[in-house]
Amino acid sequence: MRDPGIQPTGDPGGASSIIQLQELILDTRTVNDFLDELAGLAASTVCSAVGHSVDCSVTLRRPERPLTVGGNCSEARAVDHAELDLGGGPCLTAMDTHEPVVLEDAHNNNPWPQLEEALERNGYESVLGVPMVLDDGADAALNFMAPEPQAFDSVAVDAAEDFAKVASDALRISVRIATEQLLAENLRVAMASRTTIDMACGALMAQHRCSAETAFAILARACTDRNGKLHAVARDILGDLTGHGGQTLFDN
Repeated sequence: MRDPGIQPTGDPGGASSIIQLQELILDTRTVNDFLDELAGLAASTVCSAVGHSVDCSVTLRRPERPLTVGGNCSEARAVDHAELDLGGGPCLTAMDTHEPVVLEDAHNNNPWPQLEEALERNGYESVLGVPMVLDDGADAALNFMAPEPQAFDSVAVDAAEDFAKVASDALRISVRIATEQLLAENLRVAMASRTTIDMACGALMAQHRCSAETAFAILARACTDRNGKLHAVARDILGDLTGHGGQTLFDN
């Protein structure tokens, strides 16, 4: 289950963990990829600290965005998705309370009995949810899972919390980079749309020998008649008038 390409560090909050987290930021292109790699490093690090097999998933919650799940294996991701579907579990509780949450035995004294089936189906008996501190209204949590009950003692909890502290900074940076990239893409699309509209108005001004205001009124009336969006209708008008669409300097 564990990704063999990520080496256990043995120091959950130490320099080697920080270096590997920095490399993840540089080497991953999307937040989803980063979450998968982060979960793999978390599993390897905690596994090394506690001396037994551990898998990990991570859930990221951002304002006005769907919850994002990553994991070091499909089984860990499946359990996290089951938590989200059920609306409760160690991961979500840790995220909401900002405290570590231990489920010692999926079959005994389980506060989330609906989660028992998903854990059993994916081969897990105990779970540890650990919160991560982010900013800008976002939060996240690591969800460690083991195939035997009572796998997460105080040593395991300390190791997981130490890793979560240093990993929070890396995840915060990754989220900020992704946000800036999304803003840049939205700006590019908006500028391309604006340019297409301006080009269509210019073409209408030349054809009808009218003012910019009149050309825009013609374009707006065409939107109403065609029940279309302004940018799309502008592109169609350019195609009708010039024989090609509204390709701009912003198009790829």
